[in-house]
Amino acid sequence: EEAVDVLCVDGLPRLRSLDLSAGPRSIPELESLFTSDRLTELRSLDLSHRPGIGALADVLARAPVTRQLKSLSFGGRTGRNFQWGDAANETLDVRTFNRALYPAELEHLAAFDCGLSTSALN
Repeated sequence: EEAVDVLCVDGLPRLRSLDLSAGPRSIPELESLFTSDRLTELRSLDLSHRPGIGALADVLARAPVTRQLKSLSFGGRTGRNFQWGDAANETLDVRTFNRALYPAELEHLAAFDCGLSTSALN
C-alpha cells in the first residue's frame, strides 16, 4: 500500500510526502508521476526497495519535482527475487545523480545498497 501526505490548496489536494517504497513498478515506470502538476508541493519522496535504481538519476534529471525535494530515500535490493545479474540496473550512476540533484536543497538523503558512497557525493 502506498502512503501519501496531502495538503489542500484552494480546495485541491497537493501531495507533500509520497511513500512509494517496496512497490512492484520500477522507477522508470513512475516517471510520468514525477512530472505531474499534482506534485507542486512535494517535499519528501521515498522510493526504497523499488527496482530500477540504475535509471533513478536520469528520471530525477528530467523531473521538475527534483528541485523542490527536501528528503529523498532510495536503494535496497528488490527482495528475494533479485538476481545478481540485475546488479547493473540496481546500481546508481553517481555522476548523473550528482548533476540531477544539484538544484535540490536536500536536508535528508537515505541511500542504501545502491553503490553510493560519501566520497562519491563530493
